[in-house]
Amino acid sequence: MQNRCLIGGRLIENAIAKGKNTRVLLFTVITQQRTADKDSDIISMVPCAWFNPSAELEDRLTKTGKGQFIMFEGRINQSIYMVGQQSRCSCEVIVFPNSVVLDINAFQLPDTKEAKR
Repeated sequence: MQNRCLIGGRLIENAIAKGKNTRVLLFTVITQQRTADKDSDIISMVPCAWFNPSAELEDRLTKTGKGQFIMFEGRINQSIYMVGQQSRCSCEVIVFPNSVVLDINAFQLPDTKEAKR
């Protein structure tokens, strides 16, 4: 069984950088899913964590990340913890570092005519 997902959307706020030895960039991506009813879409806010990003990308996403398009592969991570007598659950996507695309124009599918050759 594999735990892989592909996320594409825009950061709702600038990312937050944490950690000293192990850096982690925390951000939330807003995504839009098409539904059978073409008049309505499902909007999701996906919390994400990116461990040890490059200094350049960390700087870019913490200073000017809000509204930035991002697409990446990752895995869903679930945490269960206790608050008093109740168990709570949270999920986030752990970003696969080499899969990140920050500019929608940089992400292009191959031309179908070229792919057939």
